[in-house]
Amino acid sequence: LSQQESGQRFLTEFVEVGGVPALLGVFLTRKPSVTDKLAAIKLLSLIARAGRHYKEVICESNGLESLHELMTSMAYEDLVRDSSELLASLCRSNPRYAAQAHLTLLSLLASDLPTTQRYAAASLRSLLSQHAAAAAVALPDAAGCASPSPPQPSTVLEPGDAHIDAAIRLLNTANLQVQYEAEQLLNAIFAWPMLQLTLLSKLVEVVADLSEKEMAQVPPRTRSIAAHLLAQLLTALPTEARSSYSELLDVVPWLCFLLLSEKIECQRSAIQALQLLGCCSGSPAEDIERYLCAPLHQTVLHAVEPAKAAASIE
Repeated sequence: LSQQESGQRFLTEFVEVGGVPALLGVFLTRKPSVTDKLAAIKLLSLIARAGRHYKEVICESNGLESLHELMTSMAYEDLVRDSSELLASLCRSNPRYAAQAHLTLLSLLASDLPTTQRYAAASLRSLLSQHAAAAAVALPDAAGCASPSPPQPSTVLEPGDAHIDAAIRLLNTANLQVQYEAEQLLNAIFAWPMLQLTLLSKLVEVVADLSEKEMAQVPPRTRSIAAHLLAQLLTALPTEARSSYSELLDVVPWLCFLLLSEKIECQRSAIQALQLLGCCSGSPAEDIERYLCAPLHQTVLHAVEPAKAAASIE
């Protein structure tokens, strides 16, 4: 037998005698060390790479539940990273269980462990970006010829409100790495046109006028991130869509309201967001000029150092 044939035969026999459940069992007992658990993850990842059948075997052996339990109970970075990558691989070329694997990753965003939140968000972002690219409609080129049909998406579950809500909740964390991954995940979700309005409206809700009780629950940094992300996403849109969404959601009035916040951090982000929108054509720039008096308009749009400009606002 060739080395390749020998390896395939060994893999087949290993799986047939219950090797996958045995490896998954390593996660659920306290005796094995972190090193042993990490080795089990690496072996399962190698098995998953062998193809769809082996991914199905892992899933049918309660692999998704075992990985979820592992990632919500241990914060060792290497272990969480490799587990997250294995979950992501189970979302690809595995149509029977891809949606379930995707939902497992999504549920991990609600974990209490920042390491788990970060790697789950990163894996979801990667999956959604690949899915959006694969599902994109092919447009005719300059010669009028249609592009080849895009490949079938490997992740069968499309993003929805649950993805948006979970990612926005992550903005409340004090962990900067988790906040970064949450922002990147929201950017990936925004690539889906049918979710753009919902995402923008939920960011406006974070920025908008809040009751004292809600203010206590939403840290100033969260409002600051939401304001900057809101402007960033809007500026990426075509002029017509940017103007339409901005008017519909009262984006500029709410950003101007944020300028009146007692928190310098919120004022600074409002200035940066208004500067982004002020540089683009369309109704946002016109609204900024209408809502801000001339001196304040100049202060905001031409501020080189937003923090100093925020401090000068009375």
